[in-house]
Amino acid sequence: MGSNSHFPSAAGDTLSRRYGDCKDKAVLLVTLLGELGIQASPALVNTDTGKIVPTLLPSAVRFNHAIVQASFNGQTYWLDPTLMDQGDALGYLYQPDYGFALVLSDDTRQLVSMASVASGSRIRFTEEYDFSEGVNGKGLARIQTAYQGDEARRMRGRIASEGIKTLSEQYVGYYGKQFKGLEAVKPLEVADDKAGGELRLEESYNLPAPWQPDDEGGYTVYVYETQISPFLRLPEGSGRRELALKHPLDIEGAIRLKFRANEWQFDDVALEESNPFFDYHYSVSFDKSTNLLTLGYRYLSKTDSVPADKVDDYIAALKKVAETDSYGVIDYNQETSATQAQEDGDTDSHVILIIIVVGFLMLCAIGFATASWLIDDGHSQNSRYYPVSPLKAVLLSLLTFGLYPCYWTYKNWQYVQKQLEPGIWPMARAIFAPLWYYHLYLSLAANGDDDKRRWLIPGWLAALLMLIYIGVSATKKFHGVNGLALIVPALVILPLVTYINRLNGRSEAYVYNSRWRWRHWLLAVATLPLLLFTLAQDVGFTASDRVIAGSDLWQRDIKFMKRKAIIAADENPVYFYSDDWLSNQKDGNGFTEGRIFSYWVEDGVFYQETAPFDTVKNIDVSFAKDDELTTTITVYRDDGSNFLLFAAKEARKDRQFVRELIERWRRVRPQSRDNNGGQEP
Repeated sequence: MGSNSHFPSAAGDTLSRRYGDCKDKAVLLVTLLGELGIQASPALVNTDTGKIVPTLLPSAVRFNHAIVQASFNGQTYWLDPTLMDQGDALGYLYQPDYGFALVLSDDTRQLVSMASVASGSRIRFTEEYDFSEGVNGKGLARIQTAYQGDEARRMRGRIASEGIKTLSEQYVGYYGKQFKGLEAVKPLEVADDKAGGELRLEESYNLPAPWQPDDEGGYTVYVYETQISPFLRLPEGSGRRELALKHPLDIEGAIRLKFRANEWQFDDVALEESNPFFDYHYSVSFDKSTNLLTLGYRYLSKTDSVPADKVDDYIAALKKVAETDSYGVIDYNQETSATQAQEDGDTDSHVILIIIVVGFLMLCAIGFATASWLIDDGHSQNSRYYPVSPLKAVLLSLLTFGLYPCYWTYKNWQYVQKQLEPGIWPMARAIFAPLWYYHLYLSLAANGDDDKRRWLIPGWLAALLMLIYIGVSATKKFHGVNGLALIVPALVILPLVTYINRLNGRSEAYVYNSRWRWRHWLLAVATLPLLLFTLAQDVGFTASDRVIAGSDLWQRDIKFMKRKAIIAADENPVYFYSDDWLSNQKDGNGFTEGRIFSYWVEDGVFYQETAPFDTVKNIDVSFAKDDELTTTITVYRDDGSNFLLFAAKEARKDRQFVRELIERWRRVRPQSRDNNGGQEP
């Protein structure tokens, strides 16, 4: 070790050999400043525990680094001769804040605080992207960054060690991952204002194809904030330990994106996060007159460390701002969209004509099949009740949308009328089949065979099935025809179908009634497409004829709304209704937790309207009358404009749509009042 571990070399020795450790250079700098008439003294610091040195007992090993304290023109400066790549301006020289220093001078009586504004870093940045040529055009990027303090010193060090060319190539490689085919317009420009302590970098790039196609027919472009985000990363490793933070640190900047003329919809955002560790501001604003989107950022550190018992609070604060480091935008090929919309309009006309023709043929087929069915006696004189294959009963129940059980009930009560109770009216009991289900069970129980009794369900189960049958039939008014309404009638009659078949065995009537005839195939051809369409509506594959919850929409439709900027990327519809018979992407309206929206295609042109709840002045509701199919909702904005929403009254879902809409609006505008012109009954 030797004496040099604690005693510095003479200033002349250090100067002549051109090297030395921190204390050697400190003595040399003090000597040089003294020759210039500047008062200076060596100072001892601890780079690790300097801020708690006053709380520790004195020790010969309490300090691990030597710097210089100098006084000039009434100001005190902390100078570290071991720090490289500093500027020329004395007021902008960077010096880490080690907390407290022991100044080695005759008048020193206590430790001296090193707190200084020169101990931190300051970054200012501007990123400008020009995407105004649209999805098929080229783009431009211009990035300016200004560094002061330690960040300026760090960047000077990189330039000195790697060179501007290498650094420029690294930047091109980084942005090239974001924009395919990116080319530098000119080499990285560096302006080092050492008198002002500021280092400025300027980058310029051509972007041959900034927009990238996605899987849904749109084009996306993303930008990423890179100055603040490195300081907002979640800590790595397990366990709770004290975390070191870079401090003081002041970063502010903006990312600006210019787009082509379009009906862009961007929500203004202002996020403020203030905690014991940092202040953070994030904003999004859009200027429709210039089609310029601006993302604003500001970060200000408050401490250089996070105590172990506060790490959870620090992580929670980081998570609040975690989603602000990137921003994505979706656009479409305008020419292709317009052409496609026109083609879609022509296609729709042809489809409507086909639907009318096919619908007419279907009605004719169903009429012929029904007439043939009703006049067929099904060999009733040779059977007890009405035997039929369970499979056929289920399939015909589905194909007739739950009407076959009524026909099956009619045939059974027709048998009862002829053989057991002449005074009953079979047609009335068939029309009200759910109500007469248990009575039919009692008839079977009273007139069946004792040796086959074990095949008949117990009375309590028959009563339960009757209640289920009645419940599903009654709720069709509120929920419409859905999968449950189709399958329940078929399942309810199966136990009685099975028992009747046991009574008859494979009789002539059973074989005759179970056989598929031309009328059955005609009915299947006529109704199967409608059945499949109904099931497709029920699962959300096609547009529903009633208001649905947003959670029932398929992801492809939600992605479509986000790509079209109808709703924000972080939003999802709460309730939704489409007036289109097939596609949710041709027409739709609804609301999210933050906005109301409506869109439609008219004459081949796509239109859309949106209004955040805080911009809605009034909501006028006109509920559907008896002869109307939809409720009309007028949304009035603060600027005097308005647009319409529609909600089908099917299953009374329009009432729920309106209630939920008004409730969310009033949360944001509690003093506002809706005008329910047609008050909800």
